[in-house]
Amino acid sequence: MKMDFFVNENVLIPRPDTEILVEEVIELAKKMDKPKILDLCTGSGAIAVSIARNVPTAEVTAIDISEKALNVASKNAQRLETKVKFIKSDLFKNLKNMKFDIIFMSILSKMSQLFNTVTSDKKSSDIEISKLLQYSKINIPVEFLEIIKEQSELEI
Repeated sequence: MKMDFFVNENVLIPRPDTEILVEEVIELAKKMDKPKILDLCTGSGAIAVSIARNVPTAEVTAIDISEKALNVASKNAQRLETKVKFIKSDLFKNLKNMKFDIIFMSILSKMSQLFNTVTSDKKSSDIEISKLLQYSKINIPVEFLEIIKEQSELEI
């Protein structure tokens, strides 16, 4: 599933372990007839574009709070000739009356991005991020579970 993605300072570089997430979503989506898929915090759009390319019947929507990230994601979708709907949104805020069969995000990338934002010392940051990534394979952050719980109780 090798694809080359454009990245710049406005997005994180797609991680090799992200491919596992992509493969799982593709496998799940291929079992559905015209699945509606949402990529939260899309960044470079690598996940959304990969899914759209591998599941042509899918309706893929990708959101990000950053207009600059959405520009990068849109460029990747155009370069790789895939159809993805991009929306500027802080999580579910701008997705009124939209329903999805699959909702996902690359939580490891988002956790490391959040950690980098609050850590100024690069050396300790690198050490702590590797620990964070190691532990996050087992534990999903409580905050993320609460967001999902809140959204599952609402009609988006």
